[in-house]
Amino acid sequence: MADQTAYRITFDRIGRNHAPSPITVVVPEDDAVAQTIAREVHRHVISRLASTAVEVRVELGSAPGTGGTGRIYCGIQSGGSFDVEPLPT
Repeated sequence: MADQTAYRITFDRIGRNHAPSPITVVVPEDDAVAQTIAREVHRHVISRLASTAVEVRVELGSAPGTGGTGRIYCGIQSGGSFDVEPLPT
């Protein structure tokens, strides 16, 4: 079984909500970590946004288990941004 890392996703905002609660995402450490986090963030934010054209992008550090940042796009508008922080094991 692949090693897993839990990440805390802390949003600056989701759409017009400027006080969203953070979420935790647990993912295996493989080549698709950023994509898995983006998919889980998308699932979390899609029902909280008026737009149906929602895209989530995540950029992580080069070493496994490092944090990063992400952005939420609603068409050409910003739907917010978030920080990705690995949780201690």
